Amino acid sequence: MVTGFYPGNDARANSAALQLAADAGGEIRIDVPGIYDVADTISLGDDTSLIFGAGVYLRRQKFNGEIGLCIQNKGAHTGIINKNIKVVGLNLIANDVESTFCTQNTKNAITGFRAHLGFMYVKDLVIRDFVVCDINSKDYAIQITDFENVLIENVRIEGMKDGIHFGPGNGFTIRHGIFRTFDDPIALNGSDYSVSNPHLGWIENGLIEDCYDLDADSTTGFFTRILSGAWVEWYSGMELQHSDAVVYNHRLYRVVMSPDGTKFRSYNPPDFKTGIKVIDGIRWDAMQDEIYTGGCRNITFRDIRLCKKREVAFCFQMSNDNYLRSYYPNAEIPYEHNFVFDNISVQNEVEFVIYGNGHPDNIKIVNSDLKDSLIGFEKIEAEGMKYPHMNLTLSNCSIAPSKRRFIDSTVGIKLKMNGIDIPEGYIPEVSDSVEVAAADIELKRVK
Repeated sequence: MVTGFYPGNDARANSAALQLAADAGGEIRIDVPGIYDVADTISLGDDTSLIFGAGVYLRRQKFNGEIGLCIQNKGAHTGIINKNIKVVGLNLIANDVESTFCTQNTKNAITGFRAHLGFMYVKDLVIRDFVVCDINSKDYAIQITDFENVLIENVRIEGMKDGIHFGPGNGFTIRHGIFRTFDDPIALNGSDYSVSNPHLGWIENGLIEDCYDLDADSTTGFFTRILSGAWVEWYSGMELQHSDAVVYNHRLYRVVMSPDGTKFRSYNPPDFKTGIKVIDGIRWDAMQDEIYTGGCRNITFRDIRLCKKREVAFCFQMSNDNYLRSYYPNAEIPYEHNFVFDNISVQNEVEFVIYGNGHPDNIKIVNSDLKDSLIGFEKIEAEGMKYPHMNLTLSNCSIAPSKRRFIDSTVGIKLKMNGIDIPEGYIPEVSDSVEVAAADIELKRVK
């Protein structure tokens, strides 16, 4: 038992007691069943394990003042990497509490850091046996960025926002997940809205396996959003909008304005190291060291059950709207590499199992039951935009008849298919941009 941390105790007193225990590090166990109210953010440092027993619930409470994350690591604010953190057995009641400073309006804010569990600058992180079923429309359940070696295992996440939201980092596993979220259950966002990711860059070497996308009455987004982007060096007179990013003097800066489509001209560069400054009427956020592209590489999805009716399950996305312009004209192309979809089971109406306008160069779909779901890719028309010739392989998959093209693409695709199970007499149609390199079934190429 943590001294001063009790069911029915004052929320701020509980928070102070749990923080005191966390500051000592080591293994912290809460075993007495009950609902523990907390109000302040609990910050974890190196070699700290927060372990909750059966029947223990944390319930968030509002208080007069700033409301931040429920649990985070200390390095999120210091920039110092925290190592060996575990959160195990947490049953969280969000209780209609969400962060009030994700856009850096208050002193402790980190722009774009907005989750109940948030970790930034972290290595060897484990989140296991985590349940939350009432997230609202602002905060993610889990957000992780600037990471190395993360394991998220045995989670159930329900509510109105993203379940697990990754920014840039290397090496992660999401295993045994049950999701029912209005927005994306899993977001792999190398680029993102300015108020949704504190940093931009590459998400690499990940495994997502044994996960369920449960059905719901309404939804938006995708089972997994794979969001990429690219930006340029600042130059005088450049046109900018909300969420645009630029590099100047080896630093990356972002525009944080209103997502109303307003365009701005920048004549004086952002040239400060931290925080936010307004220059030429543009609100700039100093983000990180220079980087020019962001996206995903080497990601495997395995044993995924798509039980929710969706337009798109897996989306390789580049946005071009008032909230985000993923690609600034004539930027470097963010080519994304090596994606495997293994044992994907479509169990509801999913129009496109994979769709996108991003730049993956190699996709394999194996051992999967796609029903009548389709595959589609389209180009973004932007100055300097070029698309790779994508390699797409389907192996040991079943396909059901559809009234539409099985592969509908304006992007050049080199297709290989083997071990494909289709009903007798069905001839799938593919766009004439698809080069059939090898196939053990008959395909019809159409304009």
